[in-house]
Amino acid sequence: MEQVKTINHLGQVVYQESVEFYKEKLSVYSKDFLQNSLIPQLYEWSNAYKAAVELTKQKAPEGGKETKMEKILRGFNGASFNHLLSEEEKEAFKKIIEVLSKTELSVIQINKVLYSVDTELYKVAMNKSLRHLKSNQ
Repeated sequence: MEQVKTINHLGQVVYQESVEFYKEKLSVYSKDFLQNSLIPQLYEWSNAYKAAVELTKQKAPEGGKETKMEKILRGFNGASFNHLLSEEEKEAFKKIIEVLSKTELSVIQINKVLYSVDTELYKVAMNKSLRHLKSNQ
């Protein structure tokens, strides 16, 4: 296949495969994998990003580039929907996401940290629920 010339996020000229090439290669992956694992790692100027977005029928963010915080929230949605967490714990988790989004860590590294925190919060919430059930017996 013929490579196409593109300007990357650093203003450099790069050559890459076409969007159609990437759509063919990425079509074997699930929509969930593309949305939550692949897209957050790609640059919007890349044809791989454009292909993944087309395959998931997700539109590129309006008004320009997606923020790091938006990528993190799109890639990680565990604790925000965890019904076992108190409102205070949910708010604390949101603050952790906000702080991490301002660091030099990549979106993938941040999501790994968030999954670890979410796992621990879930364990705490489960233990609270079990204690509550035992105390009602």
